Amino acid sequence: MAICQICQKGSNILSRYGILCCNACQLTHRYHCGSSIMIIDRIYNQEPNCRYCRFKRNLEIARINDPIDPVIVMLDDLSARHKHREAVFHKYHIDRLVSIEEALRGVQTKCFAKSNQDYKLTFDERSTMNQITVIGFLKNLDMVQRLGDEQRDSTKFVRGVRFRYAILATAFRSYETKKGYLAIANGIDIFPDLTKIPDGVFDPKFLDKIRCLLVTKLSELKVTLNEFLILSMILICASEQHIDLSDNGKEFMRSQMNSYGAALSQLCMRNDPKNGPVRFVELLSVCQVVETTYQHIESFAQLFRMAVPVIQSRELIKFE
Repeated sequence: MAICQICQKGSNILSRYGILCCNACQLTHRYHCGSSIMIIDRIYNQEPNCRYCRFKRNLEIARINDPIDPVIVMLDDLSARHKHREAVFHKYHIDRLVSIEEALRGVQTKCFAKSNQDYKLTFDERSTMNQITVIGFLKNLDMVQRLGDEQRDSTKFVRGVRFRYAILATAFRSYETKKGYLAIANGIDIFPDLTKIPDGVFDPKFLDKIRCLLVTKLSELKVTLNEFLILSMILICASEQHIDLSDNGKEFMRSQMNSYGAALSQLCMRNDPKNGPVRFVELLSVCQVVETTYQHIESFAQLFRMAVPVIQSRELIKFE
């Protein structure tokens, strides 16, 4: 008979948060976070009187005493973070300007408004919410918090990686919803209003290439959710080469990339022992397509600002 790894008793034992956990211990976690939209924003800081921190401490002890497959634990954690980010992105919006600094600090949940079907979000609103949820996801990753900010490594890292990760996450969202092109959500184009741009500035074929290149790659490879989750972490870690981190920060991110690379390799071998190595290489090639798409969008952004200098985009969604 299974027992809860947190309290060593309980009933209705199921796999939750990567361990066998009873309903009561699961509710301990949910009780603390239930009043907050940004559940994942709760940070474990070992406060003795915090029910959530006690839960996290007991969770760690349980995993040490009765360890389970680390790849499964990793996927459980990343899946929860991914689903939460997507849920907040789709359910809420913000109708005011948000600075990069505010997004990096964490936008207060009272600033969000619940979206409904009657309210059609604009490009700016959807793009802003996309960046808020991406930044929230990044800054609350354990490895980013472990970077520290003595040399502003964590802040520089989140700011430097946010668009590359957003490109991959947006492409996977488009791929999952059976779209053959990059769309922020509900058919909203990844590009701002192009009707104000003089004819001939942009080649339509170039814009279509940007929209379709990455989604087509994901579709060709039939990338699964679990593969995407680990691959996205590899992309995030690999982005350190484009960011001015400290030497210690760069070394730490490379070690994290090796860990996630090993996890992806294990996943590929479990899914298909015969073709696992080939699958691993194919999945890593997605990172290069992300970088190509990023560079194309960067070129578009520079030309767009020159072609339509009077249009001021929100600071948070201004490509950098």
